[in-house]
Formats: sequence, structure tokens, C-alpha cells
Amino acid sequence: MYIRVKSSKLSPRKSVQIVKSVRTGKRVSQVILQHVGIAHDEKQLSELRELGRKLILEMEEREQPSLPGFSLLENEEAWERPVGDGERVNLRGMKNLEQVTEGPGEVVESLFSSLGFEEIFGVSSRGKGNTEVLKKCLACALANPSSKRGMSRWLEDEGGTDVPLNRIYRMMDALAKKTDRVREIVARETTSLFETKASLLLFDVTTLYFESFEADDLRVSGYSKDNRIQETQVVLALAVTPEGFPLWYDLFPGNTFEGHTLVPVLRRCMETFSPRQTVVVADRAMFTEENLHEVEKAGCSFVVGAKLRGLSRTMRDKILDAGNYSPLPGGSPVFPEGKNEREERE
Repeated sequence: MYIRVKSSKLSPRKSVQIVKSVRTGKRVSQVILQHVGIAHDEKQLSELRELGRKLILEMEEREQPSLPGFSLLENEEAWERPVGDGERVNLRGMKNLEQVTEGPGEVVESLFSSLGFEEIFGVSSRGKGNTEVLKKCLACALANPSSKRGMSRWLEDEGGTDVPLNRIYRMMDALAKKTDRVREIVARETTSLFETKASLLLFDVTTLYFESFEADDLRVSGYSKDNRIQETQVVLALAVTPEGFPLWYDLFPGNTFEGHTLVPVLRRCMETFSPRQTVVVADRAMFTEENLHEVEKAGCSFVVGAKLRGLSRTMRDKILDAGNYSPLPGGSPVFPEGKNEREERE
């Protein structure tokens, strides 16, 4: 372990880190163990170096404890003077020179590995660099959700590390090419949470608008559920389990008809999860005649909403027949939506 000082051409600040060299085959790479802080001048740099040296001693002591009386850490702490009983400390004379937020990075580090996200970018030096930037951005998203520019500022001011805005954009460009891979990893980890394969699939669509009026292949003006008819938007299709776990999502151009989103998402779900006896639930805008045929062709059943007045008399009689329904555990009978009190009494 050793102390590394990193600087940026765009900023006079210097970031002090504790790193460790790790050999993978013939390649040696550096792993950041802890961000000590950011120095604004040479005095702060010297203080952070000293703090980093002490932190290294603590880490080494935890990894390999010394014999009693031979600990370098004990000798390091000998100069500290504890505050005695009754002794007052002048808090007004204290100044907050700098603060570093710790915690989000450690949480992301643990979740990132357990979810298998380490494999997104691969093990090349560039891939590892993108992985580290993604971890830092996720930590910022947990602690202080903001724009990409806001992430860069927060990481420098609060996170103790310097990540230029352009570096975040380059990572996102690389991540966009791995979208399908990320979804496959999430799907794999999601299914591991279930004792059995998902048998009920809830599907719905919404729109996400942008503060932009310039269209491209994906961002297009269309029917907006947010009443933002001037801005560009995308259509987000999402399939989840009854517990709310996302199974799959997909983005479509903003002018895509909702009914055209069901079949592509359903096919990807069937390919990824291979569920058996799956029941698809969605609102009636999704279930066009073509979609119903595709759902049945995929071997799935479906629950679809429909207006009673648009159905035949025979179908309405079957739906309104209370004998086709079972009581709930609480004892209340289940009636189809739209059945009035008179029909219920009859």
C-alpha cells in the first residue's frame, strides 16, 4: 500500500489516495483502497499525506496485527493528547476546513460485486477504468442524485476524488453499448430471488420527456402522459413481477403506439426467463387482436380489461355470473368491475 497524489490539468486541486498494486497474470494494476481527501495548497497536501500514512498503518495493523509493544500504530498515537475530564474545548475556535462523505462508495462496492456488475466492461485496463467511474457515479446517485455535471462536482467536493465531466460522458458512451448485457445481468440476479419461475407478468408503458425540442432517432415528440406535447420524449415499456421486481424494460421512440411495445418485451422476457404457464396482465390498449394472437402463440395466458357494453350479450352474461367467482379470504365476494348494486342483489 502506498499514497498516490493525482492532479488535473483543469484544476489546481490534488487528490490524495491510498492504493495497492494488484498483479493479474503479467499485468499489474492499481486498486484504490481509500480516498484521503483533496488538497487545495501545499500545506493541506502535506497534512493529507501524513493522514494517509497513518491510515496505511491502521490498515496494515488490521491485516496483520503486531505483537504487543511492537505496533507502529501505537507509537504513532503517542503524540496525541486526550482531553481530560472537566477540560473544555473551544468549539468556536474550530473551523471546518474540508469534509469527505464516506459510506455510499462502500455500499456500491459491495452491491456492485454481489450483483455481478464487475463483468460489464471486462478486465482490460480501459474496462477497469470505466468500472471505477461507474461505481463513483452510482455512489453519487445514492448520496446526492443530480446531473452528470453535478456528479462531477459532488465527487470532487464531497467524495474526495476528481472525475472530470468528459470522463463520465465517455464512460456512459461505453455503457450504452453494454445495455443488453446489463439487462441480462439484472435479469439473472432478479430470477435468483425467486423460488420458482415468474408466472405472472405485469406490463405497462409510460413516457419520459426531455427538456429538449431537438428530435433524434429515439427522442421524438408524441402523445405525452405528462402533457409535454412540445418536448421530445421516449416511450418506456416495463415488465415486473407482482412483488414489483423488474423483469425487463425497453425504450421506444416517443411516437410509438403503446400496443406496439408489448410483443417485443414479451419475447425478450420469454427468451431470458423461459417461464412456464405465464399470465400476462396489461390494460386493454395493449391487447390488440394481433397482440392477443402473439401472446397465445408464445404459450401465455392473459388478463385483459374490456368495456362490458362493447361485448356480446352472451359474454356479458358469463362475466356477470357470480357463480364464476370465488370469495376472498376475508369473506367478501368478488364481482367484475362495473357491476352495479341492482345486478349484485339479483
